[in-house]
Amino acid sequence: TLEVIYREPGTGTLITTFQTVSGTWNPTPVNLGGPGGIGQAALVTAPPGTDARIMVFARNDVTGVSTSKQMAPDSAYGSWVDMGGTIVDYPAATVDAAGAVHVFAIGADGRLQVRRQATAGADVPFGAWQAIEP
Repeated sequence: TLEVIYREPGTGTLITTFQTVSGTWNPTPVNLGGPGGIGQAALVTAPPGTDARIMVFARNDVTGVSTSKQMAPDSAYGSWVDMGGTIVDYPAATVDAAGAVHVFAIGADGRLQVRRQATAGADVPFGAWQAIEP
């Protein structure tokens, strides 16, 4: 099903609205809380297969990145986790060919930074922020 996540106007709160199994939209948006902050969130669905869950990455109120993910496929989201770092723009995220998630952001030094999962999996931790060298 389709799901949309956006910031509630005037707050740092993230809201989701989604289609139900029947293809109609849930009439009541769900408050995901959130890490404060501003800007659009980055979303990926990972890992591939039946355990696929939406993972959300958002700039937080201390200019770092926080993340939350669905606790199971098509279910509620868990707590927000601060991934640390200091960024000057909004995060972006992607899934590589092996199914591992990569989160990108521009660091305070103006360099592109990345945090990666070592392998695919909804519960696989991310490594530390690393600068991407040209």
